[in-house]
Amino acid sequence: MPRKKQPKTTGEQGIYPTLFALVAREGWWTLTLPKIARAAKIPLAELLKTAPDKNALLAGFAAQLDQKLAQAELEEGDTLKERLFEVIMRRFELMQPYRAGFSRLMEDLIRNPAGALCLGLELSPVARRSLRLVLELAEFPVARRMIEPAILGLKLVMLYTFRTWKDDASADLSPTMAALDRALDRYLSFLRLS
Repeated sequence: MPRKKQPKTTGEQGIYPTLFALVAREGWWTLTLPKIARAAKIPLAELLKTAPDKNALLAGFAAQLDQKLAQAELEEGDTLKERLFEVIMRRFELMQPYRAGFSRLMEDLIRNPAGALCLGLELSPVARRSLRLVLELAEFPVARRMIEPAILGLKLVMLYTFRTWKDDASADLSPTMAALDRALDRYLSFLRLS
């Protein structure tokens, strides 16, 4: 089965700001590619070349975040927890301009578990790649046999932290940082790395 093309990464004036603004305003489930193309002022045929459906746009956005995270100047931490904290917070900072859209997307997924399951299954390889990148950037010392539990646990860390981040109106994201700190303590304890 041929894999879908992912949209090319775009700059801040590209399709993703438009996508998340629409999600924040109108929700995910009623959003269509023609509506996205009209709002972004690009021909639908051009959008279809790189994004056969709106799920592919999410995959493309995740790829863009991965690239930006890989290019970021990250502070070197003395401990694994410090390094994970730095990488994960940098990812949330990169997501910050799109927070309203992410919040609405999460609400829509909670309201439609069947749709959320389908979307999750389709984007699972994308999410796994992003989580693995976080581990690699943090120089995670995990044996091959432990990589799947490490990725699954990191997914739970991200979801737990996301719940605070989506409503965090502070200037310095201190509530988000506190939530991440707690989640990492439990995560590393579970993996016996703390």
